[in-house]
Amino acid sequence: MPVPFRPTRRAGWLYDRCPHSIECGTGWIMDVGKSAGVDVAVDGIPEGGALEVLLDADDRGSSVVLLRRDGQVYAWRNLCPHAGRYLNWAPGRFLFDQGRLVCAAHGATFEIDSGLCVDGPCRGSSLVPVSLTVLEGGKVRVGGGA
Repeated sequence: MPVPFRPTRRAGWLYDRCPHSIECGTGWIMDVGKSAGVDVAVDGIPEGGALEVLLDADDRGSSVVLLRRDGQVYAWRNLCPHAGRYLNWAPGRFLFDQGRLVCAAHGATFEIDSGLCVDGPCRGSSLVPVSLTVLEGGKVRVGGGA
Protein backbone atom coordinates (compact mmCIF):
# COMPACT_ATOMS: atom_id res chain seq x y z
CA MET A 1 0.00 0.00 0.00
CA PRO A 2 1.47 3.41 -0.96
CA VAL A 3 2.46 5.88 1.72
CA PRO A 4 0.32 9.07 1.51
CA PHE A 5 2.02 12.29 0.44
CA ARG A 6 3.03 14.24 3.56
CA PRO A 7 5.02 17.40 2.78
CA THR A 8 7.22 18.85 5.49
CA ARG A 9 8.17 22.51 5.84
CA ARG A 10 11.61 23.88 6.55
CA ALA A 11 12.64 27.57 6.50
CA GLY A 12 10.07 28.77 3.96
CA TRP A 13 10.41 25.80 1.63
CA LEU A 14 8.16 22.83 1.07
CA TYR A 15 10.00 19.52 0.90
CA ASP A 16 8.39 16.55 -0.78
CA ARG A 17 9.43 13.06 0.10
CA CYS A 18 9.11 10.34 -2.48
CA PRO A 19 6.18 7.91 -2.02
CA HIS A 20 8.41 5.59 -0.02
CA SER A 21 9.41 8.28 2.51
CA ILE A 22 12.99 8.24 1.21
CA GLU A 23 14.61 11.64 0.73
CA CYS A 24 15.08 11.88 -3.02
CA GLY A 25 17.97 14.30 -3.24
CA THR A 26 17.18 17.70 -4.72
CA GLY A 27 13.44 17.62 -4.12
CA TRP A 28 13.18 21.23 -2.90
CA ILE A 29 10.09 23.02 -4.13
CA MET A 30 9.30 26.68 -3.53
CA ASP A 31 6.46 27.41 -1.13
CA VAL A 32 4.41 30.30 -2.54
CA GLY A 33 1.11 32.12 -2.25
CA LYS A 34 -1.89 31.11 -4.31
CA SER A 35 -2.03 33.54 -7.25
CA ALA A 36 0.86 35.97 -7.07
CA GLY A 37 3.19 33.95 -9.25
CA VAL A 38 6.66 32.89 -8.18
CA ASP A 39 9.81 34.96 -8.53
CA VAL A 40 12.83 32.79 -9.25
CA ALA A 41 16.48 33.75 -9.65
CA VAL A 42 17.61 32.60 -13.09
CA ASP A 43 20.90 31.49 -11.53
CA GLY A 44 18.86 29.16 -9.29
CA ILE A 45 17.81 27.15 -12.34
CA PRO A 46 20.66 24.84 -13.28
CA GLU A 47 22.00 25.43 -16.81
CA GLY A 48 21.07 22.31 -18.77
CA GLY A 49 18.84 21.16 -15.92
CA ALA A 50 15.45 21.74 -14.35
CA LEU A 51 13.81 23.25 -11.29
CA GLU A 52 10.33 22.36 -10.05
CA VAL A 53 8.18 25.18 -8.66
CA LEU A 54 4.68 25.08 -7.13
CA LEU A 55 2.48 28.03 -8.06
CA ASP A 56 0.19 27.15 -5.14
CA ALA A 57 1.79 25.54 -2.09
CA ASP A 58 -1.48 23.79 -1.26
CA ASP A 59 -1.91 22.28 -4.72
CA ARG A 60 0.61 19.71 -5.94
CA GLY A 61 -1.15 20.00 -9.32
CA SER A 62 0.27 23.51 -9.73
CA SER A 63 3.73 22.07 -10.35
CA VAL A 64 5.77 23.80 -13.07
CA VAL A 65 9.08 22.69 -14.52
CA LEU A 66 11.57 25.46 -15.29
CA LEU A 67 14.30 24.60 -17.76
CA ARG A 68 17.35 26.68 -18.68
CA ARG A 69 19.32 26.23 -21.90
CA ASP A 70 21.98 28.70 -23.07
CA GLY A 71 20.72 31.22 -20.51
CA GLN A 72 17.12 31.08 -21.84
CA VAL A 73 14.41 29.98 -19.38
CA TYR A 74 11.36 27.92 -20.37
CA ALA A 75 8.33 27.13 -18.17
CA TRP A 76 5.96 24.19 -18.72
CA ARG A 77 3.28 22.58 -16.58
CA ASN A 78 4.80 19.51 -14.98
CA LEU A 79 2.28 17.26 -16.67
CA CYS A 80 2.75 14.83 -19.54
CA PRO A 81 0.03 15.11 -22.21
CA HIS A 82 0.05 11.32 -22.65
CA ALA A 83 -1.43 10.15 -19.35
CA GLY A 84 -1.54 13.26 -17.17
CA ARG A 85 1.37 12.13 -15.01
CA TYR A 86 4.14 14.31 -13.58
CA LEU A 87 7.19 14.43 -15.82
CA ASN A 88 9.64 13.98 -12.94
CA TRP A 89 10.65 10.65 -11.42
CA ALA A 90 10.85 12.12 -7.89
CA PRO A 91 10.10 15.62 -6.57
CA GLY A 92 12.45 18.05 -8.28
CA ARG A 93 14.22 15.26 -10.24
CA PHE A 94 13.88 15.11 -14.03
CA LEU A 95 15.29 12.89 -16.76
CA PHE A 96 17.04 14.13 -19.89
CA ASP A 97 18.21 12.40 -23.05
CA GLN A 98 20.35 14.22 -25.60
CA GLY A 99 19.25 17.59 -24.21
CA ARG A 100 15.54 16.73 -24.27
CA LEU A 101 13.19 16.36 -21.30
CA VAL A 102 11.93 12.80 -20.82
CA CYS A 103 8.73 11.82 -19.00
CA ALA A 104 9.69 9.33 -16.32
CA ALA A 105 6.38 7.46 -16.56
CA HIS A 106 6.30 6.32 -20.21
CA GLY A 107 9.37 7.82 -21.88
CA ALA A 108 7.77 10.60 -23.92
CA THR A 109 10.55 12.96 -25.07
CA PHE A 110 10.06 16.73 -25.33
CA GLU A 111 11.98 19.57 -26.97
CA ILE A 112 12.99 22.10 -24.29
CA ASP A 113 12.23 25.26 -26.28
CA SER A 114 8.92 24.28 -27.91
CA GLY A 115 7.53 21.66 -25.52
CA LEU A 116 6.80 19.44 -28.54
CA CYS A 117 6.81 15.69 -27.96
CA VAL A 118 9.19 14.24 -30.55
CA ASP A 119 9.21 10.63 -29.40
CA GLY A 120 7.04 8.32 -27.32
CA PRO A 121 3.32 7.72 -26.80
CA CYS A 122 2.20 11.34 -27.25
CA ARG A 123 4.34 12.25 -30.29
CA GLY A 124 3.02 15.45 -31.86
CA SER A 125 1.43 16.71 -28.62
CA SER A 126 2.96 19.53 -26.61
CA LEU A 127 3.53 20.49 -23.02
CA VAL A 128 1.36 23.34 -21.70
CA PRO A 129 3.33 26.60 -21.43
CA VAL A 130 3.25 28.68 -18.25
CA SER A 131 3.60 32.47 -18.39
CA LEU A 132 7.10 33.72 -17.73
CA THR A 133 8.02 37.39 -17.18
CA VAL A 134 11.60 38.65 -17.09
CA LEU A 135 12.19 40.85 -14.02
CA GLU A 136 15.07 43.06 -13.00
CA GLY A 137 17.90 41.65 -10.93
CA GLY A 138 18.30 38.38 -12.87
CA LYS A 139 14.88 37.00 -11.92
CA VAL A 140 11.82 35.67 -13.72
CA ARG A 141 8.21 35.50 -12.52
CA VAL A 142 6.46 32.22 -13.20
CA GLY A 143 2.68 32.55 -13.47
CA GLY A 144 0.83 35.52 -11.98
CA GLY A 145 1.19 39.07 -13.28
CA ALA A 146 4.28 41.15 -13.76
